[in-house]
Amino acid sequence: ELSHAAAQNAAFVCRHLGIALRNLGHLKQVEHLAYLDDLTHLYNTRYLDVALDRELSGGRPFTVLFMDLDHFKNVNDQHGHLSGSRLLVEVARVLRSCVRDEDVVVRWGGDEYVVLLVGIDSGGGLKVAERIRRAIEDHRFLSREGSRVRITASIGLASFPEHAATKTEILDFADRAMYRGKNSTRNVVYMASKDLPPVPPRERS
Repeated sequence: ELSHAAAQNAAFVCRHLGIALRNLGHLKQVEHLAYLDDLTHLYNTRYLDVALDRELSGGRPFTVLFMDLDHFKNVNDQHGHLSGSRLLVEVARVLRSCVRDEDVVVRWGGDEYVVLLVGIDSGGGLKVAERIRRAIEDHRFLSREGSRVRITASIGLASFPEHAATKTEILDFADRAMYRGKNSTRNVVYMASKDLPPVPPRERS
């Protein structure tokens, strides 16, 4: 049988262990929050950096989609910035519904998103990109507010190791492909190629 002092000591240790574990849980939560975008609760670019390192070290093929909403400025102008923010959150939900749990969906900033398709080459990536493009085109955004806004997206695609072998190159090639789509028909998926020109400094919608 435990003595009174031993029981008190055990209770003390348990209590402090509980506090330590709670703090550890809290730290993990804070760490997790550091990787999330405040508005959409998608991952942010900090997490994309970690995920790309992980995939590159694994050596398996993967595909990066770079996506930009077409004429998003019009939504802000016609419906206000609050509705614009709500639409960005809705786009995040549509994106998540088009990919698997292991894929990484990131808000790059503004109305731009990046999707990392784990273990998928350019052929498979093209199918997913087209699924996303159609899902956004078919969705009626802000319907809860009675607006039923239509919007489209331009998507660029680059794959490892087919198009590039480093983080910077993969993102750059996907971005160039997306910009090619913005400069042509919009609402389109473009695959990376070596001859695509660099993207000028951003100020687009």
